[in-house]
Amino acid sequence: MTSIYDVAGIGIGPFNLSLACMCEPLHELKTIFFDRKSEFSWHPGLMLPGTTLQTPFLCDLVTMADPTSRFSFLNFLKQSNRIYPFYIKESFFPSRLEYNHYCRWAASQLSTLRFSSEVISIDYSDRDKCYLLKVKSVKEDVTQVYRTRRIVIGVGTTPCLPAGLRESENSFHAAHYLSQRSSVIASGSVIVVGSGQSAAEIFSDLLDQYSDHDNELTWVTRSPRFYPLEYTKLTLEMTSSEYIDHFYHLPDEKRSALGATHDNLYKGINEELINSIYDRIYDLSVFGPVKIKLIGNSSVTGIDKSDYGHLQLLCHHNELNRDYALVGKKIIFATGYERSVPKFIEGIKKRIRWTSEGYYAPTRNYTVDIDDGGIFVQNGDLATHGISGPDLGMGCYRNSVILRSILGYAPYKVEKRTTFQDFRLTGHGIQERHDISARALSA
Repeated sequence: MTSIYDVAGIGIGPFNLSLACMCEPLHELKTIFFDRKSEFSWHPGLMLPGTTLQTPFLCDLVTMADPTSRFSFLNFLKQSNRIYPFYIKESFFPSRLEYNHYCRWAASQLSTLRFSSEVISIDYSDRDKCYLLKVKSVKEDVTQVYRTRRIVIGVGTTPCLPAGLRESENSFHAAHYLSQRSSVIASGSVIVVGSGQSAAEIFSDLLDQYSDHDNELTWVTRSPRFYPLEYTKLTLEMTSSEYIDHFYHLPDEKRSALGATHDNLYKGINEELINSIYDRIYDLSVFGPVKIKLIGNSSVTGIDKSDYGHLQLLCHHNELNRDYALVGKKIIFATGYERSVPKFIEGIKKRIRWTSEGYYAPTRNYTVDIDDGGIFVQNGDLATHGISGPDLGMGCYRNSVILRSILGYAPYKVEKRTTFQDFRLTGHGIQERHDISARALSA
């Protein structure tokens, strides 16, 4: 039987990779991280030329927790002899391709990562007070059991299609776009479904290939309009520890209603990209009518086969209350990702707190186990902690809180006050109204 680890991470995406980097100098922690993939790879199907992160380079794996860390993005540039070209480039937002390359560089320096290692089940040992992870080697088809005091689940989300639809050769999720790009372009008739950044990037990429006015390109979304990502500075303060405190302590029904209004705070489209799409369509229209359609307010209800190998995308216009169909040879669903509970936790379900919807119920410190300190979840807190959950810029903060909970002290400073806004009415000069009224009456 192996020795007992202090922390085992399951899934090596950006958030758990960040945690691994932050654990590396903490010699009192014995850690290990597993991922069934053969190497680090972040959204490989969306590595389109020219696409960038929607968060600045400071939101790397470590800088917001420790700007002096050797795993910082700036050190990656320095070690790659590219820090001066990056300085001259004067861009705050790295390309997705460069960010992925940076993460792979960081991963290559860590001895605690185990790729091609799939966690297939977890049990709990009452005798040893630890979790037992059964891990299968993808390459060698052998299994081994690892013991750990704590687990950090960071398996990410899975591609989501409209209800009732399945992927096929000619209709598939945007996560596979890059591998299918050649056949999509060659088809000459494409429908893109979705309202976020990925939909816009794919539509923009296809627009670049729009050299023949016989080509057909359609972009349809359920949203009432093509929302820009709200990126004002006071809005960005909602990705902060103060707003997390505010959101977390609201009643469930209030959180649910408020969360429904937050889509354009983290799902919107870069404003520059929206304007660029419009300008290019305008330029194409100089040469005559274009077969380009953009349609909002439309829910997808199904797919039918049409004549000559085409597909019919069945839609319902929500404002007009009208059913209609769009015809195309390829349909790309940039319809986002959904959270799911991995099968490997079946053996420890009774040790986890659940919401009425059947998902994790995390505490303010991101624990989900009944002992409040044995199981942590990455990016599983959107409903309880607000829009900071999927934000790359808040990964270091969440990991700092997790490490503070594990160690009993904060190896990285956990900021408490970073915003100018007072979300919870706790600042200087805030008084209860009855106190003010009583004082006024006695004057």
